[in-house]
Amino acid sequence: MKFTSFRGQVWGSDYWAGVPNGGIPMGSVVPNIIYRPGTVPVFGLGQVSEMSVPVRFGYKGGLTYENAWIELMKKLDPLNPAPGLLAGQLNDGTAVQTTAVITVPAQAEEEVNGLTVVFVCVNSFFSGIARSLATGTFA
Repeated sequence: MKFTSFRGQVWGSDYWAGVPNGGIPMGSVVPNIIYRPGTVPVFGLGQVSEMSVPVRFGYKGGLTYENAWIELMKKLDPLNPAPGLLAGQLNDGTAVQTTAVITVPAQAEEEVNGLTVVFVCVNSFFSGIARSLATGTFA
């Protein structure tokens, strides 16, 4: 899976973004146990947790990596608490999207030419983007 934009900011051809190996995004269901006086507990409706999506960014443009990550952080705007649309593409070419906020983990990077961030999504799935076809004649 690769990602193409967040909050309408497309990172263009100099940056690439994808899920790292083993970082398959998925939410989980937390069971809810209802305790009843005088009898055995029962399972209630489960609570679906948020989906955390680790995204690894790379850069192949003309800036130094230090300046490239500064420019990328300006585009991602991690200090903005408002959720935004995270758009991407599955390996089969299907366009997908979900609503997310961004977090930047406080951890040492393994290499200088990559940057990992985590998108926290309110849904536990990605929605497909319906594609439409328009035809017309130009005068």
